[in-house]
Amino acid sequence: MIETRFKSDLKENIQELNNSGNMYLADEPKTRAKNLESLMAQPAYKNEALKEQVRTLFKEVARLKSRIEFLERENEQRFIKERNTQDFFQPNEVSIPSFDEKLFKKALRIIEENISNELFNISAFCSELGVSRTLLFLKVKTWANFTPNELIKHYRMRRAVQLLEKGKMIVSEVSYHVGYKNPKYFSKCFSEKFGLTPSQFQKKYAI
Repeated sequence: MIETRFKSDLKENIQELNNSGNMYLADEPKTRAKNLESLMAQPAYKNEALKEQVRTLFKEVARLKSRIEFLERENEQRFIKERNTQDFFQPNEVSIPSFDEKLFKKALRIIEENISNELFNISAFCSELGVSRTLLFLKVKTWANFTPNELIKHYRMRRAVQLLEKGKMIVSEVSYHVGYKNPKYFSKCFSEKFGLTPSQFQKKYAI
């Protein structure tokens, strides 16, 4: 009876994983499915080591499902926000002048290069980009509907998510890496944006 239920649970997870075409996690679910299938091909389930491997895979499946749900919720919230802030009348096409496009790419490159620099501020941003403070605010608002500070913070938080998902750094290391000298303040900012502390996020979503 136990073995039958165990096998049924395995098949259910395999089918669910194979049907997953989530764009965020690419081939991860199908890889997990293949792992489960290979375990099911083993003779019987009397081997405790084999059972432990399957239990571990079940945990990975649950973690992947949580990550998918989190990313889909975040994407849906972003879509709703963008939709609600759109004007009633939209042009058919929007073309960014070549100067603006180059300036935008340069701005992102500057943020990337200074992502660990806790002293990076608006004055430094303007200086490196070669624009006035007023023009910087106007351009960033046009590009991303952010203030310059919000854009820098958003970029840092997204990088923090990437590092926490890898699970190779403790929270304080991630904090320093994304330009926050005070890990407590970093945790506060992260919680405000994602609804979880960095530790909670890492525990729930780290690969």
